[in-house]
Amino acid sequence: MIFQIENKNIHASDAGQGIDIKKRTIVFLHGSGLSHIVWSLTEQFFLNKNFNVLSLDLPGHGNLDSIEKIAEWLEDVFKKLDLNDLILVGHSQGCLEILEYAHKYKNRLKKLVFVGGSNKMPVHPNLIELAQNGDSDAVKLMMKWGYEGSKKFIGGNPVEKIIQSPRDISEILAVDLNACNNYLNGSEAAKTINLPSLLILGELDKMVNLEAGKKFSNLLENSSTHIINGCGHARKDFKIFRIMKSYSIAKSRRVRSSPYTSRIEKQGVTAYTVYNHMLLPTHFKSLEDEYFHLKKDVQLWDVSVQKQIEVSGSYSYKLVQLMTCRDLSGAKVLKCYYVPLIDGNGNMINDPLILKIKDK
Repeated sequence: MIFQIENKNIHASDAGQGIDIKKRTIVFLHGSGLSHIVWSLTEQFFLNKNFNVLSLDLPGHGNLDSIEKIAEWLEDVFKKLDLNDLILVGHSQGCLEILEYAHKYKNRLKKLVFVGGSNKMPVHPNLIELAQNGDSDAVKLMMKWGYEGSKKFIGGNPVEKIIQSPRDISEILAVDLNACNNYLNGSEAAKTINLPSLLILGELDKMVNLEAGKKFSNLLENSSTHIINGCGHARKDFKIFRIMKSYSIAKSRRVRSSPYTSRIEKQGVTAYTVYNHMLLPTHFKSLEDEYFHLKKDVQLWDVSVQKQIEVSGSYSYKLVQLMTCRDLSGAKVLKCYYVPLIDGNGNMINDPLILKIKDK
């Protein structure tokens, strides 16, 4: 999703679904030096719970060098998109942004969720110096302090996948860290907020320890706190789903079971979504457990919800080609092709297989 504020492109993710004014909207704000990518799993979860989701990228970061400026920018974004009754979810630096924004513009908000955040977030001078010099050790320090058991993390350093160059470190990460370090209005802002607020804290968090988190909670008039055991500052993405309120799907004659539903339930399915009016299993234990199981073993999923559709007629080829970014001009008869279906912004809508039955 791309839109403009003051003639500058703003990049965000709405999970490819747009904003439906009839639904509640959750806005996700990332931490220092990062991007909307960190919320991708969270987006999908709440999209399935019938929310609008919007994960914002700060524009160039360096143009917004204080938490106060970011709060004003957020108001410009919400005005542009005509968003109200928002649920704001922020992680780390994103919590300071929520705090300052809610202090100034509480009438646009419904609820607040602070993930690994506090009313003040001082940054060690050594980390700021490394970041200003574009030193990759700044990213390594963030990894060390941000993830519990980081040596066990599968797939490499997740922070390095977003902060990829010395320029990213000096022009984006360093600016964000300084913004956190220089923000001094948190305590006063917190005292003015009476919106329902949830604080999600990690038991092993070194950046915002439990004592700091609980002090922050005491400043907020209408807050509750949840502690995730065995969790550090950053690795809450798999676990946040269990905490924010979710709703079950009631079976009815309007929603069909698949030929395998009874056997799936014997295997301990814990959540469904609905696709083509049929139950589609989404979780058994947790996203984290299923991720590691997929990396190590083999998984079989019930995808009976998938349907066959035939596109026929003199313009069928043109129609199918318009829907996918894959060039089908060389497609052969009776051969299957993987064809991602995308919207005008390049976001994937679906990824079916097609079988060409005959030539044009």
